[in-house]
Amino acid sequence: MKKIFSVVLILSLLALCSCTEKKATTFNSKSIDNGYNNYLAGGRMAYKDNNLYVNFISDNYLISDDTTSLGIYRFNNSGVTQVMTDAVKIDAYNFEYPFFYQFDDKIYATATKNGKFAVYNEAEDKFTDSGQDAGFDYFSDDLKVFSEADRVTVRCKDNPEYTIEESVYTYYVSENKIYIINDDGWLYCNDVTKGNAKSTFLNYLTESYVDFIHVCADKVFFNFSAADYDEYETGLYCYSIAEDKFSLVFKGEVNCINSYGDTLYIAADKGIYKYASEEVTEITNRSAKKIYLLDEDWIYAVQNDAGNVYRISLDGATVETIDFREK
Repeated sequence: MKKIFSVVLILSLLALCSCTEKKATTFNSKSIDNGYNNYLAGGRMAYKDNNLYVNFISDNYLISDDTTSLGIYRFNNSGVTQVMTDAVKIDAYNFEYPFFYQFDDKIYATATKNGKFAVYNEAEDKFTDSGQDAGFDYFSDDLKVFSEADRVTVRCKDNPEYTIEESVYTYYVSENKIYIINDDGWLYCNDVTKGNAKSTFLNYLTESYVDFIHVCADKVFFNFSAADYDEYETGLYCYSIAEDKFSLVFKGEVNCINSYGDTLYIAADKGIYKYASEEVTEITNRSAKKIYLLDEDWIYAVQNDAGNVYRISLDGATVETIDFREK
């Protein structure tokens, strides 16, 4: 780690929120196991042992995947230090704009263009080669999921590897089940413990373009762009598997969703919201492009394309903006 920065408070957006805003000076909280959802949300942040790890790309720009990384930085109560630069190479591979992935209480960084995978080595205070193959889309101790073109391959424990028969546009892993949507908007479920390449058809979601599906509390959430369909509204929809019914839970464009436990969090240009117990509640009216659930106290948000980062308490009462640009 070579560069030290100060963490300071920015007050420029105070008028947008009625909550209390104060200087972000401490990083003391319990980490939560939410690595997969944070990876799907954008993979630019990770948190472990009261340390916040952030991947900055192109002059504090955390959204685009088309620019070179400025490095990985670690925030803690002593300030900010750099733990990896874009010049760092592992086995001749250059780590360009890596994504974070956490499992087994370790932080990994995947170099998305070269298939290498680094793990944070606490003893040496740097990222080193993990020996893991980064060709996966999901992995845990018992399950690895790989996708190529429109096919998904599954490795579950010591069971034989198999490829799911249905064509896959996008999918979501929830415990031992893989929820799949194809190009036609058909929703399937594959139980990996059965080792069966044939999935169970659940329902027809939509004929319109769906960016993602996300499963939380036995509900499948998906976005819907209604530009070409006057009978539908643009927004985030919910399909209840148990009740076999649909509902519109959020009107308008959605930038990012994330979840922890039975609560879904929604990021939009008009604010951050949570969906729980069939109700949507506004947490803040600040805009958010990406949201990360890393510890038990805060929602970490990338506010805009300039990469401005803030965190907000789960009840919305306190906002702390982190400015890594001042040395």
